[in-house]
Amino acid sequence: MRLLSRPIYEYADPKTDEFRGGVLGFTTTGTNPDVLVILEVGGEAGDPSWNYAAARMTASGVTLKHRDQTVWEIESVNSPAAFPTWTWIQTPRKDDK
Repeated sequence: MRLLSRPIYEYADPKTDEFRGGVLGFTTTGTNPDVLVILEVGGEAGDPSWNYAAARMTASGVTLKHRDQTVWEIESVNSPAAFPTWTWIQTPRKDDK
């Protein structure tokens, strides 16, 4: 999979405008994400850490690795023969600063 060129969503601390987290998409076939990875800054001030979560956007199996270690894995599921519609989301985006 490849990382989509822009985050799907980002957010910052409203008081400091410091980056706090975002949603990244990974795809195998263009621009439709197969996996979403949510990253967030956690921990205490002066000792930050990264927290993450993953969400499947495909019926195919997915394995998420960090430094060659599997950290999340989900098997493929049987899906209907044909989807009557595609599911999609649209989120307004502020212009880059």
